[in-house]
Amino acid sequence: LDISDRSIKVVWLTRGQGGFELASWAYQDIPEGLIEGGEVKDAEKVASYVREAVLHVKGKRIKTPYVAVSLPEEKSFLSVIQMPYVGEKELKSAIMLEAENYIPFPLEEVALDFQVIRQVIRDSQEHLDVLIAALPRMTVEGFAEVVKKSGFIPVFLAPESIAIARSLVKEGVSTEPIFLLDFGSSRATIIAFSGYSI
Repeated sequence: LDISDRSIKVVWLTRGQGGFELASWAYQDIPEGLIEGGEVKDAEKVASYVREAVLHVKGKRIKTPYVAVSLPEEKSFLSVIQMPYVGEKELKSAIMLEAENYIPFPLEEVALDFQVIRQVIRDSQEHLDVLIAALPRMTVEGFAEVVKKSGFIPVFLAPESIAIARSLVKEGVSTEPIFLLDFGSSRATIIAFSGYSI
């Protein structure tokens, strides 16, 4: 589910013989003012447009209550950081401490998540490359509220660039740098993907 300032896009993928297949899709314009600059202003009205889009999908009727949601890029902060190799239990607290050096917001005001991209050994030194993503907590909560009011259960919320890369970069790895272009009605985004991450 992709909700932007001016539109809603719905895609349902089902598992086929060769991987995922497009089962249904929908596009729904929404009026100005319901979402502004990536902030939900009226969750109930936006939810009604989501329900309308789902009701009128092309293809198969959507049969799942679970949804992955892309979050507005203009509110996202992403960075790849290097962390010394530590155990899984210590990693989360170490990343939270280190994230303060990279995120220009107080940590109590953001929703923060991370993904270990890869483990690297160079000159007998071991470290982890970690992608951190942060958005204002109010932004994430606003979109989660829209999804819940639409009758769905959000299971995955990610910045648009991460969601686009996950869907387009085969197996999440590229031997050559890739540029992904996302053209919307009010803005365009260029995403650079190289190796294992944006």
